[in-house]
Amino acid sequence: MVAVFLVESASRRQCNAPLREYLRAYGHTLISSMEKGGGLMMPARAGDIAIVDMGRAAGPACEVVRRLRAVNARIGILLIAAPDECIASRILGLNSGADFCEPMPVRLDILMTYINVILRRLVPGVWQLDLKARTLRTPSNDALKVNEKEMALLRLLAANSHHLASRSDIAGVFGKPYVDFDERMLEKIVSRLRRKWRESKLSSLPLQTLHGEGYYFSEPIQAR
Repeated sequence: MVAVFLVESASRRQCNAPLREYLRAYGHTLISSMEKGGGLMMPARAGDIAIVDMGRAAGPACEVVRRLRAVNARIGILLIAAPDECIASRILGLNSGADFCEPMPVRLDILMTYINVILRRLVPGVWQLDLKARTLRTPSNDALKVNEKEMALLRLLAANSHHLASRSDIAGVFGKPYVDFDERMLEKIVSRLRRKWRESKLSSLPLQTLHGEGYYFSEPIQAR
């Protein structure tokens, strides 16, 4: 997951409460900042995504977009426009450096799709775990269905910043204390997933064993 930098005016802060909850539910780290008096905490990490919602796309919001783009050329920027703003204002926002400019009210599922589109540009070569479709998709866009237990393991790996999962963490995901956890069940899950992937003749599954520790996914993976 990535850090989503939310730049908002004071008047929009309360309205954006559902947006914050939605982003956190998808595992993104949320960094919030209110633009006032020219002060703005800028994201320092390449690959961050910014959502700029200051009530209107024109005016100060365009300046924020320009500043974000100047600080980080790779940042993904989604600019929110007022419902009554003209097309010219939205075009100005795009020309200022925004990747997308969407008018209010913004549907959260559409916003998340924009984020995923930006992520594909920022983080090439990422495996995608689709939680709704229950599929694991390779960077080359091949996909394979996974069952509930495989999904739980892969989701745990995707949630860890280094894509690691200890055996005790895995036991917790399956609702068992580690002392009562049957590790043979885990080994069967991993063996079945590897065999299924191998038989599909898709690219190699980068699910590695850390002997005596757990498992890790050796390539970038994200759940969505």
